[in-house]
Amino acid sequence: MTLHIYADSAGASLLMGLEPDLLEQLAPAFQKFRAATGVRLSEYDDASLGPNHLVLLQRLLRDVTVEPVSAQAAYSALTALIERAVSAGDTLRFLGE
Repeated sequence: MTLHIYADSAGASLLMGLEPDLLEQLAPAFQKFRAATGVRLSEYDDASLGPNHLVLLQRLLRDVTVEPVSAQAAYSALTALIERAVSAGDTLRFLGE
């Protein structure tokens, strides 16, 4: 199952999807995020993250090592997406299936 990421606006299109293999590798960061905020990010849950939560997630994702190279591209896209949202003061919606 995929975790989908959208901009938090009416009619927003899909920005990216996180596939199960990448989600598994991001799990340690997502668990720390949940411990700090109470917000669960998974393929089964929905969450909206504003800039403050995104800054924390961004910091936690820096400690993640991602393999193989194909997953590294998606990881880089995710971190760039979060960075742009933080810079713009935007909220991102994480929607499970």
